[in-house]
Amino acid sequence: MHGPALQWLFATVTLAPGVMESFAHAVPAQGLDAASPAIVAIRTHGTLTPDGMPEDTDWAQAPATGLTQQDPHPGKPTRYRSEVRLLTDSTHLYVRIDCVDPDFIRRSVHTLERDSDQTSDDHVTVVLDTFGNHRVGYVFQVNAGGARSDGLISPASRDPSYDWDGVWDAKVRQTADGWSAEIAIDSRSLQFRKGLDRWGFNVQRYVPRDQLKLQWANINLDASIFDLGRVGRLDGVGNFEQGLGLEVTPYVLIRHDSVGNRSSAQVGGDVRYNVTPELAGIVTINPDFAEAEADAQQINLTRFSLFFPEKRRFFLEGSNQFTFGAGLNDIFIPFYSRNVGLVNGATVRLDEGIKIIGQSGPWAIGALDVETGRSSFSAPTNLFAGHLTYDVDEHLRIGTLVTRGDPMGKNNNQFTGFDAVWQTATFRGDKNLTLAGWTARSNDDTRTGQHSGWGLYAQYPNDLWSWNASVNVFGDALNPALGFLPRSATRRYDVYTDYRPRPTFDRYRFEAQSSDARPWRIGNVVEIGDFYTGRLTQTMPFVNWTTLEGKLRFEFSNETDSGYLPQGNFIQRLYQLKASYSFSPDLNVSSFAQYDSSAGHIGINTRLHWILAPGSDFFMVFNHGVEASVADPAARLARVSNAVVAKPRWDFRP
Repeated sequence: MHGPALQWLFATVTLAPGVMESFAHAVPAQGLDAASPAIVAIRTHGTLTPDGMPEDTDWAQAPATGLTQQDPHPGKPTRYRSEVRLLTDSTHLYVRIDCVDPDFIRRSVHTLERDSDQTSDDHVTVVLDTFGNHRVGYVFQVNAGGARSDGLISPASRDPSYDWDGVWDAKVRQTADGWSAEIAIDSRSLQFRKGLDRWGFNVQRYVPRDQLKLQWANINLDASIFDLGRVGRLDGVGNFEQGLGLEVTPYVLIRHDSVGNRSSAQVGGDVRYNVTPELAGIVTINPDFAEAEADAQQINLTRFSLFFPEKRRFFLEGSNQFTFGAGLNDIFIPFYSRNVGLVNGATVRLDEGIKIIGQSGPWAIGALDVETGRSSFSAPTNLFAGHLTYDVDEHLRIGTLVTRGDPMGKNNNQFTGFDAVWQTATFRGDKNLTLAGWTARSNDDTRTGQHSGWGLYAQYPNDLWSWNASVNVFGDALNPALGFLPRSATRRYDVYTDYRPRPTFDRYRFEAQSSDARPWRIGNVVEIGDFYTGRLTQTMPFVNWTTLEGKLRFEFSNETDSGYLPQGNFIQRLYQLKASYSFSPDLNVSSFAQYDSSAGHIGINTRLHWILAPGSDFFMVFNHGVEASVADPAARLARVSNAVVAKPRWDFRP
């Protein structure tokens, strides 16, 4: 790799340690004071293997703490008694959660698949604030069937991103009075403040059949489990060993596509080095993303781009260090990592890349530099993105984000933005409030006009009343080539108000659907309204079915858009069917089939995922695509892809 961006990156890393060290003790771990609930992780002298066995003698030395009803009736007693215990050794944090359930036979388990949605399942959630600063954190979830999900918390959103994968393990076991979960988190896969003996910590249990949440810290209706400003204290975590700080993840890939009779094989991988527990560098060589799950297709009724989430492992690592502003969501993303290696939906070869992510004291950095290869529609180019932030105090974070490069390799697009986010959980006593703003400018010789933009955002996300308001202005020539901006030359105002009373525990929703705690879930959404100079009716029915305690799962959905315009009427349909069978939480095969009537395309993505050990996986992927031809009716249902990919991936931590 080469170019000014990488030189700037190395200059920053060279200069930053001195700056960071001078501030490392200036800002203490915020919010983790004597008023917060506290629990101690007891040091054990042997490595534990999660097995869900509550009678293990290692746990006898760990003190227990209980969970309290948080929603819908804060502080009121329930029959779902829950206890939490914690242990540590030199490289792991162990969490055990015992869940009493008088009607365990009625538990809700819809999936055993890794990283599946557990919203409708009996599950437990563990949140860690490893820097003690309310900004970034980790989420670990386990349902009553043993399925695992994990994610990252960022300052820009109250909800985590579940696309990140950490190195951890969990097992569950049915007990005489309910179920128990044991979790082992490898501290070497986390970033944390060196020498900090006190992390932010919280635990929540959800019982879907009663829509009941039990929580450890901050028991009130305004306290989300993902709110790092309301966590408790976890003591006894200051002696984790980093070892060499080196992680090597090689892979081997074999691919064959019968369309064109093409075969290929390649090797590559990632190397991660933790300079400190707070600062890590990651190098990727010849990366491949064959194991990434297929994107769910969307019907686009506009002339603007659609947003698709990132699913590639290299770009997900430390992705919460690249978040910009607050409340922007998919309105404007200055650095949209899918623009690296994907151009207009087509794959561009990535030769190598380097990423630096971390935090020290009030400073945090996320920086990425990638070299792309030549394709039939783009030239080789160097792409860079970097986000540097500073915590002024426990409420205010300011930052700057810089990107350079054009994914097409045709110009030297540059973008510079500044953002500020102020957050508190004590507004008017115990209410949440977020205020944020941003300003940015791009440099692109291919466009003339206004190259700048700005925005303001306010959010009051609390129980009973919740509201947010924003204004965002985008110049007609604002062009973040590595970002996502569907519409430039616009001034956008958004105002949202939500009033949520709780009348005798009944729920009123705009759409109709059956209970999500049951094996069958059926629902439909109908929207009718104006569309350009006519009308648009949208219907979105779905049917989900789970059996064999979450092992077998089917999800079917349809979207039908019926438009009535003076220029003519139209109907577009999108059908999606996902089937999944889990032999265990470590071995799953799933198939995702989609049909889009607007393109006449049928796509099938079938994936076998075998978790050999935490961090080591084997993937077998089959992609089949059939596309209709409008110009040549005889060529209907022509195959455009019929590929099989096998990919083992290992994780070594010397």
